[in-house]
Amino acid sequence: IGAVGAIGGKFDLVLGAALYGFIIAVIMAFYLMLRHRVFKRTFRRLANAALMSAGRVKPEMSRDTIYLPFGVAFGLGAILAGVEVLLGIDVPWSLL
Repeated sequence: IGAVGAIGGKFDLVLGAALYGFIIAVIMAFYLMLRHRVFKRTFRRLANAALMSAGRVKPEMSRDTIYLPFGVAFGLGAILAGVEVLLGIDVPWSLL
């Protein structure tokens, strides 16, 4: 993300790339959870981990995880922020 900001020379570009990257990563995560049918299990694990951390007990987690390609999400976010900031194109969902 820093390299994208260095190219553009604007802090808005770095902030936009990070925001758009996180939003795209969340959308990708929900899609992958629904596609692999682990939506309920994931939120049950999150609730279990939150309750266990409140009691300061280490929760037991299994290793069968789904991997999210963060590089793709942040790459798409950087492209979207670059289009918005560098080219001066106003997108209807502008966060900046």
